[in-house]
Amino acid sequence: MWHRILQHSIRPIYHGLVSYIGAFWYGLPSKRMRVVAVTGTKGKSTVVRMIVSVARQAGWCVAYSSSIGYSEGTQDNSNTVRNSMPGRFRLHRMMAEALKNGADLFVMEATSEGLAQNRHRGIHIDGTVFTNLYPEHIEAHGSFEAYKQAKGRLFRAVSGNTSKTIQDITQYPFAVLNGDSEHAVYYAACSPERTVYVGLTEGEMTYPNIRGKIQERKSGESRVLIQGRDEDPIEITVPLAGEFNVLNALLTFGVGKELGLSSAILKEGLESLTTVPGRMEQISEHPRVIVDYAHIPEALERVYTTLVNQWKRGDEKIIAVLGSCGGGRDTWKRAPMGRVAGEYADYVIVTNEDPYDEDPQKIIDEVFAGVAETGHQEGKTAFRIRYRRDAFRKALALSDSDDIIIITGKGSETSIVEDGKTYPWNDKAEMRTLLAERSES
Repeated sequence: MWHRILQHSIRPIYHGLVSYIGAFWYGLPSKRMRVVAVTGTKGKSTVVRMIVSVARQAGWCVAYSSSIGYSEGTQDNSNTVRNSMPGRFRLHRMMAEALKNGADLFVMEATSEGLAQNRHRGIHIDGTVFTNLYPEHIEAHGSFEAYKQAKGRLFRAVSGNTSKTIQDITQYPFAVLNGDSEHAVYYAACSPERTVYVGLTEGEMTYPNIRGKIQERKSGESRVLIQGRDEDPIEITVPLAGEFNVLNALLTFGVGKELGLSSAILKEGLESLTTVPGRMEQISEHPRVIVDYAHIPEALERVYTTLVNQWKRGDEKIIAVLGSCGGGRDTWKRAPMGRVAGEYADYVIVTNEDPYDEDPQKIIDEVFAGVAETGHQEGKTAFRIRYRRDAFRKALALSDSDDIIIITGKGSETSIVEDGKTYPWNDKAEMRTLLAERSES
């Protein structure tokens, strides 16, 4: 009970107060640059990277903070601290440094936990983006509804902000929403007057109605026709796999328009982004090895569907390597994730991910129970392998040169947390090492 009181009452007051103090301590830096915040269950890091890419294409100095990396306007750095929305002055300090470096724009991820703890207080955010919403962090928030409402705090904050003038250009508060999501209506109700809907599905959407239509899908990319209201359509090649990345590009297009960027600049900026670390990132061609951050059932299904639609051409086998995090986080998802993998993959290997203080084998068994429900036989097409490096070796042993190995759960992370200790680990680096050993043997 006391833990609940601390989490939902005392902690938000503390973080909110610290955030306000940080804002004033660093001279309210967010009031002197444009700030865009991206929220949603999945796609936040990719949309941040896309916005950074199009703004840099326009010649802007851009700073950002995301679960993948961060920049204070000078160089890109990897995020090694596992915190997508840092508190305790760090965001304000980053913005202050970015301002010194001449930043025109700061782009940030806004997580449900960070918003529930009021880490956004004192930040004058001009625009917010809603990517999608699926069940996640349910134990932390108490319910899916509370999780949804936590993200709503961001839209209310932006809706209450005034316009700001940067370099003689007035920036009005705005929101860009994924109109294909059933939850867009909820966020629209607490969004600023300038609310932009984007989508791939047919149907009525309001101002300015940015709609995309996929013209062609290839391995690792999609060609899409984007139609904005009162504008000529423009064709863009989204150089990232998956329909979900087309939606991410549409959201970025909407943000870019609200920031005053031209369609030509948006096209160039989107097409120049060849990869997002740990997000459907291909690290080998024979066999095709792909690393992705997916760690909920819905995200896994989208990843596997993309493999089938955009990479699988014939008899290639799909070999899935997955696990689930511990620490009591979203334990409900373990068997469903196993079921999704079992339904799409020819071979499934369940392994360790981030057990934190839980028994790793218990987590593996719970995920594997879902795999078993799909008819896979242990020892033949399904395996429980405790150590992640051994799981990678098994995946390579099962694969031929044309097969597809999909590794999910950690993406670009650089560590594994187990039994209270943090150990260096990177899926891409480990698999590349094993691939090199295989080629030499």
